[in-house]
Amino acid sequence: MSFADDSDIRPLVEAALLAAWPTEFNGERLPRPPSQPFQRISYADAMLRYGTDKPDTRFGLTAQRWTLPSSVTVVGFRVSADELTDGRQLTLPSVDALRQALAELPLAAGWQLSDGKTFRNETLVGLADCCGVADSDLVLHGPESQIGSQVAAARLALHSALVSTGSLPALDWRDWRLIWVDQFPLFEADNDSNSRLRSCHHPFTAPVPEHLDGLLSGELPPAEVIGRHFDLVCNGCELGGGSVRIHDPRLQKLVLEKVLGLDPEPMRHLIEALGHGAPPHVGIALGVDRLVSLLTGADCIADCMAFPKTQEGRCLLSGAPALIDANTLDYYRLRPAAEQTDCSN
Repeated sequence: MSFADDSDIRPLVEAALLAAWPTEFNGERLPRPPSQPFQRISYADAMLRYGTDKPDTRFGLTAQRWTLPSSVTVVGFRVSADELTDGRQLTLPSVDALRQALAELPLAAGWQLSDGKTFRNETLVGLADCCGVADSDLVLHGPESQIGSQVAAARLALHSALVSTGSLPALDWRDWRLIWVDQFPLFEADNDSNSRLRSCHHPFTAPVPEHLDGLLSGELPPAEVIGRHFDLVCNGCELGGGSVRIHDPRLQKLVLEKVLGLDPEPMRHLIEALGHGAPPHVGIALGVDRLVSLLTGADCIADCMAFPKTQEGRCLLSGAPALIDANTLDYYRLRPAAEQTDCSN
């Protein structure tokens, strides 16, 4: 969309999805998704609470960070009785089952029963003092240095364990929670080189307006710049991603050359085109196959693709990849590259 930004395209995408949403599947009436506008959450908040930028918000159990009187910060999950099925309380067997299910994660369990019997450790005592842990609360916690990067796995494992013990109901695949995740970092550290940055989305994503001058002047470190990138997430799956694009040739060249360390020459035609008056523009791509898999409760996304490829990357419909005959090469004026000689023989 030209002369537009994310505030224009998001409502359009929401309206299109709601208009196309089916009312039934296999003779069964389907519930409607949430009405507009969809919930929004920042990338930083999603990572802090859910440990992932694709959170499943059908259940709680969000991570919390507590600073103990000893100034030690722990990350954990607090399960209150009012979150459990029918308000039931945890039992000793169910807590033991939780401990076994979470044994591979660096989580210690602390539990206090309403009758005064306690299963506590020193850290839980500190949590009770500073955070008001109440009777019947279950707290699983670990050092931030160990559990901080495993929040998503710990949250899913905890939920699965609570479901298996009957403490929480199983998730309903028809309970669709559509949310926008935005305010992503524009750049992140390159896994292959700690000294280099790479684009979190793609190198044509624009920074937020308040960070533009700082990026151009060099006063704001690129790693601190927030981008105008947004993802649409449903039940822990990414349905699509979009962004406001760079339309300033000076900014585009700076991002490619100075920030990412790329040779701008292969993109010279794009930079020159931007210099001829490209308008502000925004775009988004939605994964229709992923959407259909969610709407049908499919276990495998390949079941929702018109012509899925095999694990070897072959297309069963066309037989690709395959050798091209000489007539086809002549028609398209193509010439095959010289075959590589096998030096092993």
